[in-house]
Order: sequence, then C-alpha cells, then structure tokens
Amino acid sequence: MSAPKKVNLAYSLAKFFIENSRITILLLIFLVLVSLGSLLALRTTGFPSPQINVVIVNAVYPGANSETILKEVTRPIETVVLTTSGVENVNSTSSNSVAQVTAFLKVDADVNQIITDIQRKIDSLKLPQNVSKPTVFSPKIASTDFIFAVTAPDRAQLFDTYTKFKDDLLNLNQVDSVTPQVDLSRKIVVAIDKNKLRQEGIEEAQVKAQLASIGQTLPIAANVTINERNQIISASFDEVNLIEQIQNFPIIATPGAKAVQPGANKVFTPKTYKLGELATVKVDYFFVNIVGKF
Repeated sequence: MSAPKKVNLAYSLAKFFIENSRITILLLIFLVLVSLGSLLALRTTGFPSPQINVVIVNAVYPGANSETILKEVTRPIETVVLTTSGVENVNSTSSNSVAQVTAFLKVDADVNQIITDIQRKIDSLKLPQNVSKPTVFSPKIASTDFIFAVTAPDRAQLFDTYTKFKDDLLNLNQVDSVTPQVDLSRKIVVAIDKNKLRQEGIEEAQVKAQLASIGQTLPIAANVTINERNQIISASFDEVNLIEQIQNFPIIATPGAKAVQPGANKVFTPKTYKLGELATVKVDYFFVNIVGKF
C-alpha cells in the first residue's frame, strides 16, 4: 500500500493564478479599488487642537519701570478681567515696560466669548497714553506655535538679546517663521535744539527741510519721519557706530536772516553746520505692538 501524496497549498495557489491570469488581474484591481475606497473613507485628525481654559492679556508701556507697570497697567487690567463672567482667578506679572495677566477660566466657560468680553472691557479702560493696545488671546497647547518671553535690564540690552534670539530661532531648520507680539526697533533720534537755532538766527524750517532728505543723502538711514509736536526726526539705521555720520550730516543755513525785518536789503552768507551742532543726536529704542506669536 502506497503512502498518501502530500498536497503543497502554496504551489497549488500559485499554479492556479498563473494558469488563470485574467482572474489574477481582476482580483488585483478589486483589491486596489477597495484600498482606495477605505483610505478616502478614513477619518483622521493629524494635529488635534484642544481648547484650554486660559486667556492671556499682554500690554506694553515703553520705558515704564515695574512699579509703574503694576500700578497703572496691571492692576486696572486685573480688575476688569476678574469681573468677567467665567473667570475663576488670575495671575499677573509686572516687569519693565511689559504687563501680563493670565486668567484661568471655569471648566464650562466659553473661551471665545470671554476673550471678546475682556477685550471690550479693556478697550474702555483709561490706561496711560503711551500704553500700546493690549492683546488678548488663548494659547493653543497642541499647535506647532511656541511663545517665548525675552527680558533684560534695559532696552539696549533687550534689543541685542531679542535680535540674537530671533536670529538663532530662524537658523533652526524646524522653524518656518518668527513673528513677535511686541517688536523692538532701534532708531537714531534727532531733537532740534531750538535755543541754538535762536542764537544763530536760523529758521527751523531750513533744518527740517534738509533733515527730510537725510535718507537719500546717507544710505545708512531710511524711513525718515518728522514728529511735528515734539520736533523729533527719527531714522531707522543699520549699525550703531554709524551715528557719527549722522552727527556730521551737513546742514546749510543762513545765520542771522531770521532776525531781519522783511524788505531789508542786508545780505547774509549761507553757512554749513554739522547736524550735531544744531541738534541732539542719540540712539533710542521703540516698542511696536504686533498681534502674533513666536
């Protein structure tokens, strides 16, 4: 009696599909279509963004110390935030030039509605004139954005630290962009010495007209603006050590002509002054409030 013949299942299946190529092709097409249909019907969330019950208020008061910030900015904002429906408690931080108030909300609170209510109440506050408009927002814990705070003893060191930190972030391959909530710019500020002009008999308009063209004369200066109220001319620039070129900027004026009565025949010779002789030239730093996140 002979032994039973073993059946090779893998061999039999391979032989079947090789001998029936049409069935093999149809089955492959069927599997591809089913896979595509399943992929399209699959519901996925790549980066869920749950809402957290926290609202942050930021305000900037350029040049104010921490005590002034606490008294004139932080406390008033805290008061209106605490009286907003849905707010459970608050925590605040007062530092030089910057106030931050964090509101912790109740579990069932409507975050978007509370942001609207807080913003409306803050807009009705009488804060100091130089305080930038406070920003109100709720952070997203599951987003790809991060918020950083940079501090320093004074605005000069803050500018250097902020600029270096911003450049370091942009050098990271994983960082797409960096947008400040509050930007800090560096400018040369020229304050005209009215007493000096009066002593020389120079019309102020002569100086201001030539300062308006400083951006064209000196390539280091740009975006020149004239503040009519304070008689301050601001020009953004590239390097601090080039301030000497601004001080040596030539101003051609006619001394003594201001004191002469109209119609007089006296002739005056124009004279060339250095800007530093007629005005105070210094470096200053300015905060600009921008809605955004690092």
